[in-house]
Amino acid sequence: SDFASCVFKSAMHSISQSFVKLGVIKKEPAQSSSSLNLEIEPVDWETYQTWPMHRVELTSNTLDGVDKPMRWSTYYRRVHLRPQPFAQGAMRYAFPAVDQASLQKLVVKVYKFEG
Repeated sequence: SDFASCVFKSAMHSISQSFVKLGVIKKEPAQSSSSLNLEIEPVDWETYQTWPMHRVELTSNTLDGVDKPMRWSTYYRRVHLRPQPFAQGAMRYAFPAVDQASLQKLVVKVYKFEG
């Protein structure tokens, strides 16, 4: 499916880019973890323009070799982020998102607990 392909490509890109940290810079007031309900229906990517817009900071580091220092890069993007997660693990929720500039489909993982 397109969604599985998107998740696979995203995971492969993340692995190839080393470590990536995604943080929301401007967001709505945080919801408590008990108030988030999973959306069990398949993601309707066609409705992404109705999802709230968020400005996010992407920070990545690249290691070119064990004898060289890490290179850090930070940039800002605007993404449409669906308010309901489609999956969760022990520590994070997974939300579908679409990059406003590239229209790339993304999976944004957000920690359940602050701190």
